[in-house]
Amino acid sequence: MYLVTASSDAVTETAYATSLGIHEQQVRHLSPGSIRLRAVPVLMAVDASGTIRHVWFGAPKASTQAEILEAVAALAGTSQR
Repeated sequence: MYLVTASSDAVTETAYATSLGIHEQQVRHLSPGSIRLRAVPVLMAVDASGTIRHVWFGAPKASTQAEILEAVAALAGTSQR
């Protein structure tokens, strides 16, 4: 799992990722403005071959969080049930 950010505040983004359980070596920093997104945040679930399997735009609602966890668990080969 990686967190990719184009924020100009790398320290804050790395601290946020760490609070989510994402190791700082799994945080990728891009130049601000280097990627064009229609909404922020964007969460992409990508399989081992690099294929994007799911995309969610904007802050997820509580009802969407279970869907996200299930999709990520399925890609990771674990179960959330």
